[in-house]
Amino acid sequence: MVGLFAGTWAGSRIVLHPLLAGAPELLVTAPVDRPARVRLPSWLKPAAGVLVAIATLAGAAAYLLAGDPRLATVLLFGAGFGLAIERGRICFTAAFREFWITRQTHMARALAVAMAAASLGFALAIAAGVVPKSEPASLGALIGGAIFGLGIVIAGGCETGWMYRASQGYAQLWMAGVGTILGTIVLAYGWGAWGLYDLLVGPFAAVNLADLLGLPGAVVLTLAGLGAWYAFSIRREPRALAGPSPEPAGAIAGKEA
Repeated sequence: MVGLFAGTWAGSRIVLHPLLAGAPELLVTAPVDRPARVRLPSWLKPAAGVLVAIATLAGAAAYLLAGDPRLATVLLFGAGFGLAIERGRICFTAAFREFWITRQTHMARALAVAMAAASLGFALAIAAGVVPKSEPASLGALIGGAIFGLGIVIAGGCETGWMYRASQGYAQLWMAGVGTILGTIVLAYGWGAWGLYDLLVGPFAAVNLADLLGLPGAVVLTLAGLGAWYAFSIRREPRALAGPSPEPAGAIAGKEA
């Protein structure tokens, strides 16, 4: 998260630079006759959605019949996740980009609340006996977070955002998707071949806050961090200028009479 804050801030400064954004220019143009848009039948999109839903359920059923309930669960979860992010327009890019550029922080606050709910859910799972997977608190996480934050602002989409926005027809996000896939392939190769893992991750120990602080302490620290993010987001949001509300026109006319 520290790297993400730094990277998205740097990315917002880059995309607003005149070399990329260009100088502001006011143009007055005459109305232009645009060619009529091709309109698809109103039933086509709902029908396509129903077919995709049927295909997804059929795929899950095929996995179950093949004796692989895990892949059936993954398929259904992936479909549900895609539906949720498209309908909710969940995107880390929007949360952090608008945080720095327009100071609109409703998405940042929503993500803080969602992550708090997820943290409590995982804490309950750990308390029930689920063994958590610990990851190294490494230099790679910090650098990766900064690069990720820089990239998502410049590209205009994050790992989740580019998927549903590309499906909605945003050509810029098609390029972001291609870049994501190519970058992942290069990184997967360089992870071992170029020694990136040994340099950025390997020397660092895996950290589990539940082991270090106990489960209650880990939950409190996590929620405190998310609460600080939420409070900072509220403070970042621009406030309307305080002042007396205007009186209705009828009341003003009565005073003048």
